[in-house]
Amino acid sequence: VGIITSPTGAAVHDIIQAFKRRNPTIQLTLFPTSVQGENASKEITAAIELANQLMNVDVLLISRGGGSLEDLSVFNDRSVADAVFLSRIPIVSGIGHDTDVTIVDWVADKPMPTPTAAAEMISTPSINEMLLKLSTFETDLQNRVLSRLGEFTQQIDLAEARLVHPKERITNLKSQFSAYGKRLVSEISRTVDTQSGTVKVNYQRLLNQSPTPRIDQYSKDLVSAADRLMQSTTNLQDKFAARVESLATQLETMNPQATLNRGYAIVRSKKDNTILTDANSVSPGDKVKAQLAKGALDLDVESISS
Repeated sequence: VGIITSPTGAAVHDIIQAFKRRNPTIQLTLFPTSVQGENASKEITAAIELANQLMNVDVLLISRGGGSLEDLSVFNDRSVADAVFLSRIPIVSGIGHDTDVTIVDWVADKPMPTPTAAAEMISTPSINEMLLKLSTFETDLQNRVLSRLGEFTQQIDLAEARLVHPKERITNLKSQFSAYGKRLVSEISRTVDTQSGTVKVNYQRLLNQSPTPRIDQYSKDLVSAADRLMQSTTNLQDKFAARVESLATQLETMNPQATLNRGYAIVRSKKDNTILTDANSVSPGDKVKAQLAKGALDLDVESISS
């Protein structure tokens, strides 16, 4: 997210706090400009054009705090409105208070009533909402797995209940043989021999076709699948947590204020307020301004060394 606003106003503080509160993983890039005064329109237009040249952000947030109609006049400027309208990067505006409406609000891709509201809209859904959704998904997945396991268990119980034990089958056949023997005394030997052979074949076939080994294997497969699913869910949570922590560390490292706190300074030309990166871009006698971690210094260039 690229932020176009004054680096010293209350708006930038409110915006940063809103992003930190709702989604600290979002990377913020500040394009510092004036938000009122004779140079404000040029600086805001230049910041929009620079962002479109770099194309290193997905969305731009242009904002300032509340003020009088005159204070907000730069956001009614034709050049600023044209730059917002022609931007290839989507622009969200958050200018003034709820009752303040400017031309920039009309041409922006998404106008919001305040800087904080604009930041909250961009950071939707928040990190907490995403974590809640992930937790809900995890719970739903666990419930589905447990439900399927319950269904398979019921199917196994039904299969076991329908299975007739071989001994019971043999007992029934022997009873039939006894009844046949009483009625067919003359043929008892042949009948017993024939039926005994049939019983043995059927008994062996029944043993070979018993579903018990497959039921045991299915049970093991279900337990293994459930274990893998739980492990995958845990690994996914750990991966997201590590990613969030890594992005938070990167965000803190890229904070310009952290660089200033280590003793560095941002030097600007007092002619056009541009950041100086090359000593040859100024001449002896030029005036520059050094922004420190706390406060700033107005300096005169005496000499230039390569």
